[in-house]
Amino acid sequence: MHRRCLPSAVGNYTKLIHSILIYNSLPQVALGGWTFNDNGTATQPVFSDMVSTQANRQKFIQNLFSFLREFAFDGVDFDWVKVTAL
Repeated sequence: MHRRCLPSAVGNYTKLIHSILIYNSLPQVALGGWTFNDNGTATQPVFSDMVSTQANRQKFIQNLFSFLREFAFDGVDFDWVKVTAL
């Protein structure tokens, strides 16, 4: 997944992580967001599709860990709100 980033984006990640490490911070990746799961958006099915099969979950976790290690992130914040009818 992250290999599709533009070279400038990767360079910006590297600069960001370098700056954060200088100040002894523990950077994290945030996935999702306020409108990420809104109905009718292109991103609405992403989390559901990601966890729908064991193979999808395994691929996501492998890619996520690779990304975290490559860019020295310390953790992940999942902002996934699963809305269900009451």
